[in-house]
Amino acid sequence: MDGYDYTKATIEASTSNLPDYNNVWVSVADKLGNTSTGEWSFNCMVAPVIGNLTPARDAGITNPQPTISAKVTDNGTINAQSIILKVRDTVVSHSFDSATGVVSYVSPQPLPEGINNVYLEVRDTAGNKGSVSWYLPGYAGYP
Repeated sequence: MDGYDYTKATIEASTSNLPDYNNVWVSVADKLGNTSTGEWSFNCMVAPVIGNLTPARDAGITNPQPTISAKVTDNGTINAQSIILKVRDTVVSHSFDSATGVVSYVSPQPLPEGINNVYLEVRDTAGNKGSVSWYLPGYAGYP
């Protein structure tokens, strides 16, 4: 277009070094000195991260009633009511320590022999979902 000259700018940053909410201000001027400004906000919320799986993936179990736990981290706030923990495809009653981010469960009865699948799903207050699944083999002496 005649008479117009513009520059396109791209700003890249890792979400790990940005706060949860960000504001951007832009000011532009033409050759005559006329200026225009704009402002907008955006949210850098990412899905919760689940780690420190206990017992570890595929670890042998020596206690038939192990404590099953995981640590959840997020750059926002975990929605405690969104947490779903399943053992052998059954939703179980768990505890959640919001100070440490630990979700835990101790079976009131010994886990059945054989492979026991565990599934954990967590959402933050922005609705971002993190999930993980792992297997606990039968306790000591069983495959």
